[in-house]
Amino acid sequence: MEANDRIFAELHEVRLSGRRWRIAMRQSDWERINSDIPADAHFRLRSALEHFCAHGGDNLPEQLFHPVPGAQSTRMEEFVAFGVHVVGRRATEEPVRTFFVTEVHSAAAEAAPAATPRAVQADLPFHRTHSRGAER
Repeated sequence: MEANDRIFAELHEVRLSGRRWRIAMRQSDWERINSDIPADAHFRLRSALEHFCAHGGDNLPEQLFHPVPGAQSTRMEEFVAFGVHVVGRRATEEPVRTFFVTEVHSAAAEAAPAATPRAVQADLPFHRTHSRGAER
């Protein structure tokens, strides 16, 4: 489900919680993370989200968690794993600190157009040079 297709009446619910932070997201985003992305991205993102809840984002690698490039709001940040982006923003009202996920999208799926099918035989070498004579 794309960000534009989601039901606007969906509410954020806390999906993961730790000592320092909690992660809140819509049901459609939660389902996408759990079932609609590749397994390697799922496990890497789930691990990063749980680490963020327990320790915050200060010691996560920049490739995994960083501010959204070109975002108008400086508070927009994203978790990235294998082309899957979990975008959101922090709300730091004490004592509750929550990262609200605003969208989940896959850059790989959006960037890769569907390949046009080609006949397998078009790729086979039909011409073969064969020299007659004794092999040495």
